[in-house]
Amino acid sequence: MRGLGANQVARVGRRGLMRAVAVSAAVMTSVLVAFGPVQAQSLPEVLKHAYRNQPALDVARADQRITDELMPQALSGWRPTVIAQGNFAEKASDENTLRTANSNPMSLKIRLSQPLFRGFRTVSATRQADQLIAAGQQQLIIAEQTVFFDVIQAYMDVIRDREILRLRRNQVVLLKRELQ
Repeated sequence: MRGLGANQVARVGRRGLMRAVAVSAAVMTSVLVAFGPVQAQSLPEVLKHAYRNQPALDVARADQRITDELMPQALSGWRPTVIAQGNFAEKASDENTLRTANSNPMSLKIRLSQPLFRGFRTVSATRQADQLIAAGQQQLIIAEQTVFFDVIQAYMDVIRDREILRLRRNQVVLLKRELQ
């Protein structure tokens, strides 16, 4: 941290610490609210619940589904294209003339095209889609690991804090006995 004074470094450090404490408190509070007493559920149950109900994982899964759609789009460059176009028109008939003309002219055009060579665009798009899908899967794994880490950290923090509370209560009892 070159160029920062000692006070600025301390402030940055305190901000980072305060941010970490706030995040930990939020996760711990959400674990306590969502799961009730920690002793009522085992760690695997808590992890399973977090995996199923964590909004951040839902977002990561939705992003991966969107990324997975890149492959069919890339492969569409190999497929034929069919274009159909039709016209239907009605001619107004003149009441003064007795001749009957074709009053419903129709036309239909169908065009089929199969790309044979697109300058390696389809090959490149397929490779790119494959790599983006693989990267998206890794991002999903990172999101899952982050959620699991946060849940385990909050779970263990609650266990630690409950044990500290139990020890302090015992200490109060001992100090009251000593005072008597």
